[in-house]
Amino acid sequence: MSTKSFTFDLADDPASRVAGLKNVSNLPMGHGMLFVFDQPQALRFTMQDVLIPLDIAFIDANGIIRKVERMAPGVGAIYDSGVPCKMALEVSAGQLAAVDVGQRAFIDWASKTIGI
Repeated sequence: MSTKSFTFDLADDPASRVAGLKNVSNLPMGHGMLFVFDQPQALRFTMQDVLIPLDIAFIDANGIIRKVERMAPGVGAIYDSGVPCKMALEVSAGQLAAVDVGQRAFIDWASKTIGI
């Protein structure tokens, strides 16, 4: 089981979720974007207009990581959660390589950090 900590920018409304990490050319190690949705649902992400490779962790309403994927920049592929999830964490590619599905994510909303 991995223990990593990330600071994050929050995407919790439609506009910020659509903007996401589009046109970002550098994402520092240990930093990412946490997408939060009102209700658990099947989440679908694309990499349109994203310039750098990313890792994504899909997180359910109980904070359990349900799926981790590597996403290629600019590719038209759709990356989906496969099960209803409430959150998704995107970070620079390679940072989630050792994260296990089934692992719990711990979020500190005040400091905008997530530990997985």
